[in-house]
Amino acid sequence: MVDRIQEIGFRLLLIPTRWKYLFPLIHYVKRKKSGQFCTSSTDLCIEGFMSSANTFAFNALYCVRPDLDIARHKHVVANLKRASDHRVPTVILFRNPDDCIPSAVSRFRPSLAEAVQRYLYFYQYVVDEMKSDILLVSFEEVTQEVEATIRRIGSFAAFDVNEDRLEGVEERAKERIRRRTKRRAKTTERISLPKEKREKKKNKIREELVRHSKYEDVRDLYCQVQDLHKKQGQHGQVVYESKT
Repeated sequence: MVDRIQEIGFRLLLIPTRWKYLFPLIHYVKRKKSGQFCTSSTDLCIEGFMSSANTFAFNALYCVRPDLDIARHKHVVANLKRASDHRVPTVILFRNPDDCIPSAVSRFRPSLAEAVQRYLYFYQYVVDEMKSDILLVSFEEVTQEVEATIRRIGSFAAFDVNEDRLEGVEERAKERIRRRTKRRAKTTERISLPKEKREKKKNKIREELVRHSKYEDVRDLYCQVQDLHKKQGQHGQVVYESKT
């Protein structure tokens, strides 16, 4: 009974994250400065659940195309709706929930129950409402096939990729993350790169996740996203229809 009440509470808490106009205002009032919402001048939107290589993807792209206006790091449906309204090409990052949910809980400290609901809320919208005009990119692709993934995103969003700037992009992106994290915080606890201490925390949270009442729902949704991703690969390169 307690779990059911808690689930309903988190669902109500997440409702505002769908409000494409009001939710950005809420963030402004709360002075939440991380990330960026889509506007009419945005060139590209990159969104995904927390700890799905959002930071690495953005920094890798920045190293290649620093001139692009990229919306990112809001992790909410509202930003996806804004991207659709402004006809901004949208890249959806996704990762195995057995990895990204424990990582999100250990880094950002939401409860496991809240993280599960946020994962379901975000990707259910992607599966139900955003099957076309998006590019799905897996965690493995963006972290292990960096150059190929940047080329793929460039082709999808119709922007040029300078091959010279691709050289060493993975290490340059990681170094940029380290520098920016060091400037912004006294600790590197939330740095978006692997840490041994956090891995131990993640293993404990992963054990709890497998026992969670919504675990099968999370796994099923992940499989649906994977299926959409495979279909994109089978049908060839997705190309976003230009705004103009």
